Amino acid sequence: MVMAMLEKKFANTFGIFSVSKILYVCRLFNGLEQSVIEGKWSPTGVPTIFRMIEKLNSSAVEFKLILTAKDGFSSVKLSKNKDICFDGFFKPVTVLRNHAQSNKKPIYKMLREVAHLIQICKHYFLFRPGIVYFDHGNVWAAAIFARLTNCPVVFRLMGVYPAMRDAVNATNPSIAQRVLRWCYRSPFSMVVCTQDGSGVEKWLSSALDQRVKVLILLNGLPKISRRHENDNDYGVVTVSFLGKLESAKGADVFVQAMMRVVGQSGQKFKFHLVGTGSLEAGLRKEINRSKHKNCFEITSRLENHLVQKFLEKTDIYVSLNKYGNLSNANLEAIAAGCCIVLPSSRQSTGIDVVTDQILGWNAVYRLKNGADHEELARVVTQLAASPERRGAMSQNVLHIAETLPDWQQRIDFEFNELLKLRAPDG
Repeated sequence: MVMAMLEKKFANTFGIFSVSKILYVCRLFNGLEQSVIEGKWSPTGVPTIFRMIEKLNSSAVEFKLILTAKDGFSSVKLSKNKDICFDGFFKPVTVLRNHAQSNKKPIYKMLREVAHLIQICKHYFLFRPGIVYFDHGNVWAAAIFARLTNCPVVFRLMGVYPAMRDAVNATNPSIAQRVLRWCYRSPFSMVVCTQDGSGVEKWLSSALDQRVKVLILLNGLPKISRRHENDNDYGVVTVSFLGKLESAKGADVFVQAMMRVVGQSGQKFKFHLVGTGSLEAGLRKEINRSKHKNCFEITSRLENHLVQKFLEKTDIYVSLNKYGNLSNANLEAIAAGCCIVLPSSRQSTGIDVVTDQILGWNAVYRLKNGADHEELARVVTQLAASPERRGAMSQNVLHIAETLPDWQQRIDFEFNELLKLRAPDG
């Protein structure tokens, strides 16, 4: 009863806000950090986020962006909140500092979320939007807004991760997991979820209020490339890994396997890793100690417009993501016509079941065990020795690429769905 009265009070207060304004709140992703550091809009990752931001900013909709720094996700250290005036942005972008960056205790994380919520509320009152858009990094604020206002709230998911599954499936949930369950069951106006192969369908059906509108969208593809086997240096086979340098992404397995490949094969190889993460320093050290160090190259960041050119020079592309293999990087590899190696799907969790449906069985090579570096080494060695097989796989994956949406189609669809949202009457 008390909650119902409170919700009505908030609804009566906030219901007059303008439907032509959108407040967009997301965490400060690694791919946006360089923009914040340099004060220049130059994203190096998360294209599904930055492309939507750019679409909103260039549209007739009035748009305000808030980036929230979270511990464990952002290396940017801010002593205070700041506003950044990016060229081409009509309003300053607000970056909220991480209040828990020097202390990892739960109480400090909770205080950080409260501090962020207060700042978001302040901008909400000042900007008076008709739609508020939150990503999962701000799930608590999203739940508060969905429950205590009648402003349409869009909740954005970039796939499903283990902590999200644990929160929903735990038989004896912790307090934090109970809070997450409460957040997920909030009356969002719409949930937009990336189809990244992580088995999102099962999770969404069990985690969300069944009355909530849900969009499951595959990310867009860049312009499809037509490859030629002789584009690369003669006699050198290029093998690439593109993604966070974390164990969950299989970066350590990749390096172990490629060490084995170059040690037992008579061919010439070049191994590229593009990404940052907790394993980066250790992998660099391991590579530098190896007699094969000249075969490896690690690039921490690659600007988005350079990714496609990089992949066009790749002979074999390896993805070992334990949680789904329809990521942005993998879709870019598909558009580049790479010969692709992926882990097999897991029916029990739904991981990569949709990946199988999209890619079929003759376009990519599927490992029985994505954590087995010996199997990966054997497969890469076989593919390296067979340019004809690589070429056939490349053509097959390009045929599939032609059936998938490009970025403009993908972003336009979500944008149009946003414009359909209106505050409820009453």
